[in-house]
Amino acid sequence: MLLLPAPALAASGPGGDTTDGGPPPIARPSLRLLSCVSRCSGNANAASTGGKVTVQPKGILRVGGRNLGQVSTIVFAGVDGPSDDVRAPVRRRTDDQITFCAPTEAPVGPLRAVDAYGRASRPTHASVEVSQPAPAPAPSPAPAAAVPPGTLDPVLASGHVFPIQGAHDYGGEDARFGAPRAGHTHQGQDVMAACDTALVAARGGTVKANTSQWAAGNYVVIAGDTGYDYVYMHLRDPALPPTGSTVATGQTIGYVGATGDATGCHLHFELWSPPGWYTGGAPFDPLPALLAWDGRSTP
Repeated sequence: MLLLPAPALAASGPGGDTTDGGPPPIARPSLRLLSCVSRCSGNANAASTGGKVTVQPKGILRVGGRNLGQVSTIVFAGVDGPSDDVRAPVRRRTDDQITFCAPTEAPVGPLRAVDAYGRASRPTHASVEVSQPAPAPAPSPAPAAAVPPGTLDPVLASGHVFPIQGAHDYGGEDARFGAPRAGHTHQGQDVMAACDTALVAARGGTVKANTSQWAAGNYVVIAGDTGYDYVYMHLRDPALPPTGSTVATGQTIGYVGATGDATGCHLHFELWSPPGWYTGGAPFDPLPALLAWDGRSTP
């Protein structure tokens, strides 16, 4: 191994930094131009002289400036001093630009950059607001034909395959249908599995939606030939079959992931009664169906 001597440091540097146990003489970071890159709400334009940039949780922000090559952390500074500050790690950096992810919750206020030596920049002129998108529309009341709780329609009991093609488990009470969530209840069943595990269509049908959303991540809705809709969320990548295409029972549709508002890799699976997903149907507990299909599958 070739060892190179450490570069000699000047006795003092900008801001009075010295070599006597202190940080090296690298200029303090300076922030100037702020903009929103993805998941922007409202005004996403760059702001350098005041104003506000609004972004959804986990959206990507970009800040230009100087001496940013050593910046490791961005501080979302509120109005109550350090008590309400929220920190976010830097994802990518160059000397004149950094990008980072908006936290799920953060105060409305300016940003500061902190480098690896603990030196903070002056706050940005513009403020950042991390907004909370409107929740999905409330499901319509279940029609009379919906499956009663605790029973399984014979149509669902046979002719299906288990959607996860690998080792899996059903988590705890928080993973169940009806478990409380912030402002709503859980509309499906979470099935834990390793990232990248193959997902297949539990039943063939037509792809009604193949898209993404901040909470669901990458997801696909398949209108099954049974009359029920089958919903698969948090996929690693956009689902493989395009919207409008026909899929067969057992066909690979994607891979387990953790996109959207997910903690750990898992499949969020929903079943909707006829006429279907947000078209007059209603979600119901899919666990009995999953257990029936799982009993005929090899994990």
